[in-house]
Amino acid sequence: MEISKSFTYVFEDKEWGSKLFFGSIISIVPILNFAIGGYLIEIIRNVAHVEQTPLPGWDRLGEKFIKGVAIWFAGLIYTAPIWLLALIFIPLALLPAISEGDAQQAFGFLLAGWGLFFGCFALLYGLAYSFIYPAVNINYALEGNFGACFQLGKIFRLIGRNIGDYLIVWAVTLLVGLVVGFGLGIVMMALNIIPCIGWLIGWIFSAFVGIWLLSVYAHLFGQVGGRSVESALEPSI
Repeated sequence: MEISKSFTYVFEDKEWGSKLFFGSIISIVPILNFAIGGYLIEIIRNVAHVEQTPLPGWDRLGEKFIKGVAIWFAGLIYTAPIWLLALIFIPLALLPAISEGDAQQAFGFLLAGWGLFFGCFALLYGLAYSFIYPAVNINYALEGNFGACFQLGKIFRLIGRNIGDYLIVWAVTLLVGLVVGFGLGIVMMALNIIPCIGWLIGWIFSAFVGIWLLSVYAHLFGQVGGRSVESALEPSI
């Protein structure tokens, strides 16, 4: 695994400035920003297949948009249990307000218990989702069809065969996300002191950093995907 390469490969591309700039602009345009998900998928695929310049350009925007919508929809399906439980929580939250006396207290205890259960479930499920979902992205990038997002057997085999590298990459992405998020928060606070112009600069800067961070994430998991490509090419004995 080339961890450090993931942070620097972007700047080896002669057009890195324009690619990140267009990406940052697209990322802040509603609806059109679905293309960012497709951009991530293309980076993963390029890295897995050892392309000389893995950072894609912004041509074929329609294809990127479709891929982004597909991977977003897959994520929506994977997180459906959390949304369904949240829908149950909404009417329960109203019961104490429309009740009186002992019933109000009973519903209050019920709401508190459900809230605790939902919070713990959402935390554990979210953690598991954050671990598995990158492999969903990898499999989709390699196979190129929406059904690949739900080939759980292949997805779990991909994780299992590369478990050491996968764990390292997953931990690195979480850590980098926290560090960059913290640093970006400080920068944004400083820029917010300047009315209007400071807010605009901060908005564009955060989008620019977001695209770079996405490229790091994609390169790391693209390397894991590359291991799967290599093993698939190995002759069977």
